[in-house]
Amino acid sequence: MSVQRTLTQDGNTVTTDLPGVATADDGSFAFTDTPAEAGRYRYVVQWGDTSFEPAEAGHEVTVQEDTGV
Repeated sequence: MSVQRTLTQDGNTVTTDLPGVATADDGSFAFTDTPAEAGRYRYVVQWGDTSFEPAEAGHEVTVQEDTGV
């Protein structure tokens, strides 16, 4: 399964390919990522092979600056 992270910050967009993720026997998956800077992130996972139609899902998160509080 492939994973991409897109950062949108101050009108700029940067997309990064993250390491691939294996699915469990039941089809579930998990991954962790710790963004280094504040901004709006969209994660997109894509899966498919010669036996299955491609599928895609996405999720957005907002990372705020560390205020030291």
